[in-house]
Amino acid sequence: MATERIAVQFSYDGSSFFGYARQHDQVTVQGVMENALLTLFGTPVNTVVAGRTDRGVHADSQFISFDNPKTRNLDPGRIRRSLDRLCGNSIAVRSVHFVDATFHARFSAIARRYRYLLANEGSIVPYERHLVWEVPSSIGLDPLYEASSFIIGERNFSAFCRKDPNGGSLWRRVDQVQLYRREGDRLAVELEANAFCHQMIRSLIAYLVAVGTGRLTVSAFGELFDLDTRGNGVDLAPPSPLSLVAVTYPEPYAELSTRYRPLGELLWSVKDVNGG
Repeated sequence: MATERIAVQFSYDGSSFFGYARQHDQVTVQGVMENALLTLFGTPVNTVVAGRTDRGVHADSQFISFDNPKTRNLDPGRIRRSLDRLCGNSIAVRSVHFVDATFHARFSAIARRYRYLLANEGSIVPYERHLVWEVPSSIGLDPLYEASSFIIGERNFSAFCRKDPNGGSLWRRVDQVQLYRREGDRLAVELEANAFCHQMIRSLIAYLVAVGTGRLTVSAFGELFDLDTRGNGVDLAPPSPLSLVAVTYPEPYAELSTRYRPLGELLWSVKDVNGG
């Protein structure tokens, strides 16, 4: 069994953290996880993550990897139980795997899937408000479907992403957009891509809702993909209804991939038949 590197699958309640990435003056997911690893192994551990999440965004299935410190003779089961206890109630460690040194939680991943939860205004009880975004009951599902066709494939998402301070490309390949009906007036929009840029999903969701409520036409939405700068006029969707729900890895690491289950009845799916 390879023991050069360790992969950890875990979930978290993002409302408890100031985003994923470590910050010296804020409580973050990475900070809590790496502090727990320091306690467990007795030495600093540097982790890499499948996909960073913003403040308030959750993860049903997130992955990190790190070089095995080998300071203690621990099996994966004991590491999982110890980390789960050390990380507190806002993080749940799902599984731990010993892998070889070629595995990388971020660069080995070939797909990431996010879910955004919507509900018709007036249909939820107060304690649900931090889990869903209330939208007008008049939202049209057909315009959402039409607009989603523009998202699919290798596209320029400059209008929907915060500019990369390092000058990185804002082109991404989105393989699938799906709409599910949950119970009653609840909807779930799911997007799967090779990767997402900063604030891309929350921006796309906000624009899709604008299309569905008639504030923006489908054609005007399509024109945004010709822009090289951030679009104006539509605020970001709230962060708390968004969650990373699945990460996919190829062979020989396919067994690590999230065992994803859809949430509700599939209403429609737009897929890139030419995708990677």
